Amino acid sequence: MGLLDNMQATKAAMVLEIRNAMETLFPLPPTMPAEDQALMVANWENLAASIAELLQPTMQHIIDNGGAGGSGGLSPIYVPIAMGKTVYHGDGFVLATGQFSFDASKYTADIQLQVVAWAIGTAGTVARVQLYNLTDDEWVTGADVETTAQVATQLNSVVLTVGSAAGNLQDAEKIYEARLIVEDGVVPLDAAHFGSVCLRLEV
Repeated sequence: MGLLDNMQATKAAMVLEIRNAMETLFPLPPTMPAEDQALMVANWENLAASIAELLQPTMQHIIDNGGAGGSGGLSPIYVPIAMGKTVYHGDGFVLATGQFSFDASKYTADIQLQVVAWAIGTAGTVARVQLYNLTDDEWVTGADVETTAQVATQLNSVVLTVGSAAGNLQDAEKIYEARLIVEDGVVPLDAAHFGSVCLRLEV
């Protein structure tokens, strides 16, 4: 749900909460004439409505400016999958890890696989990550990143397609896992290190 969804209902709820808070904080004396009490409550409701009118422009400002960074849009949301894993050439090349359940339809966002990784050892050794859908027994198309760099490197996949077709990040609850891979190693101690693996949601 976006910040501007159901804004009228949100404003109405805000007005009610403010009015109730005013009644609690400033109880009206029972000796006050009913007409005066009604006037005071009406003033509280007008104040609450004026405050609630600030809600939409405030939410729009947050969306447009993305918080302190002012980057446009909200800050990304990260779904952690795995971290601090090393795969050695001599150990079989692939480590399946970080199994998690995810329903992409619950988010209005651009979703990418984001990895921080690097290769260790012989030049040309590849650190690679792929996302696999265990429920449907298929690779997620585009969720595949790699590097031969021997320094920590951030890798972002293409924006993943959400839907029900094969290879999509599915629009229903599915179980996924990361496949951490070392390729083109030469000696057993050639390796790939994966500092972090996550889904990045740009909402």
